[in-house]
Amino acid sequence: MMFPSKRDMWMGMIIWGVIFLWCWILYEAIFVMFNIITIVLMPILISLLISIWFYTRYTIKQETLQIAYGPMIWNVNIQDIHYIREIKNPFTAPALSMEKLEVHYGKYETIVISPKDKKVFIHTLQMKNPRIEMKN
Repeated sequence: MMFPSKRDMWMGMIIWGVIFLWCWILYEAIFVMFNIITIVLMPILISLLISIWFYTRYTIKQETLQIAYGPMIWNVNIQDIHYIREIKNPFTAPALSMEKLEVHYGKYETIVISPKDKKVFIHTLQMKNPRIEMKN
């Protein structure tokens, strides 16, 4: 089951603002002051931000929680998840919202995510691993 990331407007404004800024820099590098490094680097950075905006999602498979954040992918064994707690923090990833879930798994590992429908997401995980606790 796939859960898209919740997207906050402020995060969208930042990401799309940076994308447009980098597009302007790319335009300048091509047409005003030729700069080969910028011409090569900017499309890569622009593609990275666009992929983060459109391809941040969380997929619950048979045994794993797959977290896709643009081109980066993490896999967490659902049986290794100990607890989940809700947090509000603008500077942790892979999430596009301030309203996040902090997933604790393994011995001391943590990942922060922001599924759009948190209740269904947590319920689906708890169906696969009833030992998962919710902490606040």
